[in-house]
Amino acid sequence: MGDMNIFCWILLISSAFLYAIPFIYNIALWWLIFIFPVPLLYITRIQNFSFMHGYIWGLIVFSLHLSGGMLIVTNLDHDVWWVGLLMGICVVLYQALLPGLLFFFATTII
Repeated sequence: MGDMNIFCWILLISSAFLYAIPFIYNIALWWLIFIFPVPLLYITRIQNFSFMHGYIWGLIVFSLHLSGGMLIVTNLDHDVWWVGLLMGICVVLYQALLPGLLFFFATTII
């Protein structure tokens, strides 16, 4: 059972990367956006999602997706760069709540 749990986490993380990478390297890897649901759909067949699954997925997606904006805000702050970094981290933590709630309620309703 433990190996299957690790396998599900690997699939979940790979799905998050497959979703976020096309936004970073959109010219070469745009087609990956159509593949990201495949690992998610496979996981739903073998395991129920929880809030933690969605939150981790959201953390990976939004940290990669918003990395450019975080870099810009951090560079604009010059001497107090940590304020921009803290703001970016707070935004990522806040936005990751939505996929967490979505995964939780999807599992609860279904």
